[in-house]
Amino acid sequence: ALQAVLRSQSMSEAQLMDAVRNDMTGSMILESLSAGTNVASDTETLDLALFRAEKRKIEFAFLPDSGIKDYKPPVDEVLKPFYQSGQERYAIPESRSVTMAILSGASLKEGVTVTDDELKKVYDEQKDSFALPERRALDQAILPDEKQAKAVLEAAAMEKSLKDAVKKVTGDTKMFTGNQTYQRDGLDKAIADVAFKTEPGKTAGPVHTPLGWHVFVVTAIKPAEQQSFDAVKETLRKDLSADHQGEVLFNASTQVEDQLAGGASLEDTAKSYGMEIVTLGPVHKDGSTPDKKDGMKDFAKESAAILNAAFGQDEGESALIPLSDGRYAAVRTDKIIPKSYTPFDQVRDDLAKLWIADQQSVLNRQRGEAALAKLKEGKETPEQLAKETGAAVKTIETDRVAPAQEPLSDQAKAVFFGAEKNTWLMPPAKGGLLIGRVTSVTLPDPAIIPADQLKSLREALTPALQNEIAETYLGTLRKQYKVTVNQEALEKMYGAESTADEAP
Repeated sequence: ALQAVLRSQSMSEAQLMDAVRNDMTGSMILESLSAGTNVASDTETLDLALFRAEKRKIEFAFLPDSGIKDYKPPVDEVLKPFYQSGQERYAIPESRSVTMAILSGASLKEGVTVTDDELKKVYDEQKDSFALPERRALDQAILPDEKQAKAVLEAAAMEKSLKDAVKKVTGDTKMFTGNQTYQRDGLDKAIADVAFKTEPGKTAGPVHTPLGWHVFVVTAIKPAEQQSFDAVKETLRKDLSADHQGEVLFNASTQVEDQLAGGASLEDTAKSYGMEIVTLGPVHKDGSTPDKKDGMKDFAKESAAILNAAFGQDEGESALIPLSDGRYAAVRTDKIIPKSYTPFDQVRDDLAKLWIADQQSVLNRQRGEAALAKLKEGKETPEQLAKETGAAVKTIETDRVAPAQEPLSDQAKAVFFGAEKNTWLMPPAKGGLLIGRVTSVTLPDPAIIPADQLKSLREALTPALQNEIAETYLGTLRKQYKVTVNQEALEKMYGAESTADEAP
């Protein structure tokens, strides 16, 4: 598997280790910075709790776009320019038909044979790796606290087994892990130091580790031994066969690539190497078909690589790509169906609906702006606004973290929570707009904030502070070394960062 990864990335093992080492160094530095962060202060935590619990009363009227009726039905002379300006809405993306020839171990006529002499040579070269150190078989119970662990230890002296002792103390056997064999370096050091000094049949503990409190019985001691050639031969054969198979497959892939580059057809090449032929498409670049189905469902893991190859070459060209399971695929682009657009006549009704909705939105905003100006100047009251527009004036009370109540959207709620009291605003809403103001702002009594809520907020603030320290450090480095981050390029390559709300 490692060799396949290295080949696919055109890297040596040393280059891979350098890359991993660099990643580990960066992680260690950031973790060291974060580890020194103290928990958030009581003042910070309380301020955040009060901020989140702030309540506001909002008085508003909802003006729906659909309430605008004084528009003229659109004619073709109006809709055709509208169609041209928004033609991308009706774009049919380019699609391609593809033929693939898949090279796998089953494709090759010659099998991989590993002789006993080869196995013996590898065994002799790696003999030390087949030496087994002393091992100990343990019956083990892991308890959540020391009191229970001591009770299990006492019960084990009277019961026939540690399992029975665990059941007697806890009521079930969920905390009993059963018999397992360990090397010293396969155990936590605290347990290993005790287990490898305890005689068979003896119960030991309790020993504390990050997992809990351990009580265990050493059921057997298996002395150190050298595994014989016969004992490991078949495992070696399997590993060497896989290695050889990967090499044979890789060599065959280079021959296939050379043959295709020399002008041989995909079909003739596939026949020479027993490759499976598969046809795909037409598919769009996102893997969907013109009838909106998943055109890559049979190659879900390989979809991106196959599509990149198919859409990165001209009609009739082929490219050989490695697949994640060790196989190779020769991808040929058979036919390119250019991008096109749905004709005007087929989308006229849809265009008319969009045009009407657009006109209603524009006229509704003009109506809203006129009313907002009157409210701000004191020339109109909310009751007069309601009478003129037919919209009822409502008042709701909400806090920062409660879900927005319709027709109040999250965006509109954020606008009102950032506004000064009694300032008239006109934020957008689904299907229309709101005209409203904040009539009261209240903060809770600090004394009634629950302790568990403060604890939860403090726990949420601490990693945020750690992230802030790490980001400050990175920002200082960028400034010192004059590094510029091209955020637009990063988002194009990897996608935009999540904008989901997080705790602070």
